[in-house]
Order: sequence, then C-alpha cells, then structure tokens
Amino acid sequence: MTTRRRILLYVTCLAVLLGVAWYAGSRPSSSGPPPSATGSVRLGPDPGTAVADYLATLPGDLPAPGVTVPALVQLDAEVTGPQAVALAADGTLAEVVWRVPLPRVQTALRFEPLDDGVPPATAVDTARQRAALAAHADAEHGIALGGGD
Repeated sequence: MTTRRRILLYVTCLAVLLGVAWYAGSRPSSSGPPPSATGSVRLGPDPGTAVADYLATLPGDLPAPGVTVPALVQLDAEVTGPQAVALAADGTLAEVVWRVPLPRVQTALRFEPLDDGVPPATAVDTARQRAALAAHADAEHGIALGGGD
C-alpha cells in the first residue's frame, strides 16, 4: 500500500469516527422522562421512584385550593357531546377530541378547541361539526391521491 493510500484510509476512518461521535453526542438522552413544564403536575411516579415517595411529594406539587388550573381528562369510553358537557359539571371545557367514524377509513383523532363566549353544548356541537368536515376532507384527499381504498 502506498503512503498516499494509507493517509487517505486514515483520514477516511477519522472522518467516519468523528461523524459517529457527533451523531451519538447530538442525540437526546433517554435517561428518563422530560422535565415537567412549569406549573404542571406529572401523574404517577418517575421510573425508579417509589410510589410512597411520589405520594409524599404530591401535595407540594398540587395547585393551592381555589386556584383554577387546566386539567386533562381522558375517558376510558366514548361519550357524546352532551355527555361531555355534563361530565365537565362546574369546569370549563376548552378543547375536545373527536374520532369521526367514516366507512372503510381509519380516521385520526381530531383535537378541536371550543369557541369562547358560546354555551358549552353549542361549542361542543360546533367542534364536532368542524372535526367531521376536516375528517371528510382528509378522506376525500386520500382517495384522490390513491391512498383511500
């Protein structure tokens, strides 16, 4: 092997090694869950944390009594718009999630914000209509592109 080829081989190996090192160093660490946003409470203990320790620190993380804060409510069964309004009781609904059923089409969840200043039942029904229109438009677009059989 000539000296020139040997130098080229070393430079190539060094470039590959540096590229691999840069890639490995630029990837985010997966050593645990991301930190919670300020003012939020993460439900459940972090991996490796004892449940008793989590429960002991929880009261200090919760909002003060009487303070209004947003909350995510995830139900284990589908409900109608009027049922969602009833479940909110004294709370204020800000956004609803719909799955619009379409024949022979797997539809995605539709996150729809609710209109301010509108009675909750009307706002939820309007959000349902927007979700349905968007799902139908997406389904037609998919069929037009040949992806909706």
